[in-house]
Amino acid sequence: MSSASGSEPRGSWREIAAVVLLIAAVTYNLPLALINAHVVGVGRNALIGIEVVIIGAALLLSALQWRPDMTRWAAMIGTFVLLSALLSLLRQGFDPKSLRDMLMIATFVMLGMTVREPTARRLFVGLHFAILAVMLFEVLLPNVWASLINSRGYAIATRGFSADLFYGDLELFGATRPDERYFLPALGWNRASSLFLEPLSLGNYCSFAALMMMVFWRDWRPAWRGVMLATWAVILVGSDSRFAGLSSALLLIAAPLVVRLPSALALAYLPLAVLFARVGSQAFQWNPLEDNFPGRIARGMKGLFKLDAYQFAGFSVPTPALADSGIAYLVMSQSLAGVVIMQLFLWLTVRPLDDRQRLMLHGTALSFALSILVSISMMSIKTAAFYWLFLGVMLARPALTARPAGIAAGGPPYRPVVLAQPR
Repeated sequence: MSSASGSEPRGSWREIAAVVLLIAAVTYNLPLALINAHVVGVGRNALIGIEVVIIGAALLLSALQWRPDMTRWAAMIGTFVLLSALLSLLRQGFDPKSLRDMLMIATFVMLGMTVREPTARRLFVGLHFAILAVMLFEVLLPNVWASLINSRGYAIATRGFSADLFYGDLELFGATRPDERYFLPALGWNRASSLFLEPLSLGNYCSFAALMMMVFWRDWRPAWRGVMLATWAVILVGSDSRFAGLSSALLLIAAPLVVRLPSALALAYLPLAVLFARVGSQAFQWNPLEDNFPGRIARGMKGLFKLDAYQFAGFSVPTPALADSGIAYLVMSQSLAGVVIMQLFLWLTVRPLDDRQRLMLHGTALSFALSILVSISMMSIKTAAFYWLFLGVMLARPALTARPAGIAAGGPPYRPVVLAQPR
């Protein structure tokens, strides 16, 4: 398979650097928590500084391996820099997080374009088992994990939470549900967070992993498929994420269809998700005060439809209170016009895509639409780095699945030839 960066040799330093940046982006909270618990207190500025370094390094690395199809993503960065300047004038103040959210998306897509598909596959598998191993340590030895990490204290120090927001005796963030709802309560596991130090992010990883298993499924031998599926199920149980289970099921159902659909139809997922969420929350009278999946959807819709014209226009900076209404947060931070522009950059592509590229693009669009209804977690680097880097990998892969002229349009999709088996 040709390199995603042209003539770059296998295992080049630039590709290794891209892999290291992805690993740093999704795991940096763990070493910081260890430092906070045992060396010196860590504040929010440390997190901001690390993210600035990671995003800046990713931009530089992408620039060193510039390719013409990165132009679209550089244009996205330029567009949102201009939009941020305009919104700053309207707000009489600059909101760095709003700009950072859009920079992060385009930057990691470009970074992914420098990584070859076999390398990305090995990266996914390696991180998957690292996440599994850390999670098992966390749920099997919760007291040891709590004394080492103290993720509750880390969340208080870096995110401004107060101690009365936490349940349970362990010094862990989100490890105990107040109503004791668990997938398999007989196991006696706490809600796990693994490398991410947050159960919500581990649930988001499960959704991402489900998509990547579908993307790479044909590259693995049957026995390896079984191993990946079984370990994914263990992580899902550990995360205790109903959202991850639902979104993974929807991705599985949609996968055979989306490989046949034009990429432009991905533009419809977000408005359709908002429409169904609004109708469902009203028709079934879901309570936005309940801490369950329907309640979170109702809370998200309540936050969105409470916005006024000024907030839709981007005159106001979103507050942390909107964290559980991701779509309202997104609209306020970027303006309604900015959300439309973002959608066009992300999902509207002018060149034909092969089956695997379409699956990745539609799967990411569907995951984004579902997740943004209930939280801003897709704007967290722990989740965003995964999705956008691997989208970049897939968009840059060679067009191996162009449909031969002899295959009718209504026939089965032409599948890529397996060029490499996992070691």
